[in-house]
Amino acid sequence: MKFSCGSYKHRKFRYVNDVLKAMLRLQANLLSTPNPITEANTDPWWNCFLNCLGALNGTYIRVRVPVIHQARYRTRKGDIATNVLGVCSQQMNFIYVLLGLMHNIPHTGYYYLVDAGYTNGQGFLAPYRGQRYHVSIWKKGATPSNYQEYFNMKHAQARNVIERCFGLLKMRWAILRSASYYPIRTQNHIITACCLLHNFIRQEMVVDPIEDDDDDEENQPPMGDDFIDTVETSNEWTVWQDTLAMQLYNDCMLATSGFGWNDTEKRIDVESDSVWEAYVRRDTDVKHLKNKTFPYFDEWIQIFGKDRATGEFAEGPADVVEAMNAEEDVLLHGLADNDTFLEQMGVNVTLVKEWIVQTQQLSGLVRALPKRKTIKDLDLMMM
Repeated sequence: MKFSCGSYKHRKFRYVNDVLKAMLRLQANLLSTPNPITEANTDPWWNCFLNCLGALNGTYIRVRVPVIHQARYRTRKGDIATNVLGVCSQQMNFIYVLLGLMHNIPHTGYYYLVDAGYTNGQGFLAPYRGQRYHVSIWKKGATPSNYQEYFNMKHAQARNVIERCFGLLKMRWAILRSASYYPIRTQNHIITACCLLHNFIRQEMVVDPIEDDDDDEENQPPMGDDFIDTVETSNEWTVWQDTLAMQLYNDCMLATSGFGWNDTEKRIDVESDSVWEAYVRRDTDVKHLKNKTFPYFDEWIQIFGKDRATGEFAEGPADVVEAMNAEEDVLLHGLADNDTFLEQMGVNVTLVKEWIVQTQQLSGLVRALPKRKTIKDLDLMMM
């Protein structure tokens, strides 16, 4: 009986491996050929990313390995999983699948959409960090407030295809939702075979029976905070990204409001004379600004910050002195309340108090000095 069970188990593994090998030999036929986005593309989520080959991302799939090898498969959350790197097309077909490690996939002159875990470098277009990004934000009705957020919105809508692709893959194949008892090499082959079968189903069926258009990246478990630093950034690539982002934002503004920013000429573009005339009727003070250039606009951006000067951190000398006096008062009262604790910490409380009192006396002498004439005083004197 034992011999029969062992023979059955052996035959089962052999048949599984034979089927997997047959599937893997079809990868050249089942993996999609990357086709860059052209100007003829009519998909509003993709037609702005010319020469893009698809979206790239990684996901974790749980595996079972011997204890001696678990360290290399352990994620930051403590799960035992293998890292699957996938690239998919606009049609949600896998173009490339790699298990185990992250590698570059060079295609000169083209690029992939990637998440913020990748360095924004040649061939890998990442979103702006520190700006709103996820699809769910824009689905709730949020509107971009600057060109970086608008770029992130378009980027998230297009790149979301790889998240949905991984989601469909795991929904379709239950064996990918939990670790199996096959050897790790066989488990890796199963994952790749499932990706190939995913492509075959989508190529042969007009409608995918389990596809849910409402799925987004929040339904996918995140990979963690692993940053991919094998891609080097460059000034040329960053400038190209900024140019693309501003062009997209200006085209949107021009289409919706009739106004846009011409970054080459450093001026405001107007869709038509009628739009400008209607605006001037509401605000006659801007009449002279039509076709006016702002050659120092980039320098202004460096001075005034992200989008506009808010005055949040603006303060004059008097404001600085007032803040310093307030801090000294707080410190003095704090010392009075915590003398015993500070003495136990080895702080000479008496010496610190004397220094604060002398500083306040000196500040009082400075405030008692005659004030200099202000601009307002000079104006009153001349009237």
